[in-house]
Amino acid sequence: MPDGHLNRHLHALAEEAIVTTQRRTGGGRPQTMVQITKDGRARFIAYIDALEGLVRDVQRSMRESESPMRTMP
Repeated sequence: MPDGHLNRHLHALAEEAIVTTQRRTGGGRPQTMVQITKDGRARFIAYIDALEGLVRDVQRSMRESESPMRTMP
């Protein structure tokens, strides 16, 4: 991902208080330090929980739709 795209994504996450950023300069190339916030971590865990729930629902749906008479070719 180009630097500009990454910067825009980080800026959007910082606007939502999901991460904090700190720019450091000196001794060569500038560095941006990124840290997830307490709220950002909670939101990420909720997102992962939702994805896991979706996977479980799909797996359950697939098991329920399989015919018990299904045979292998």
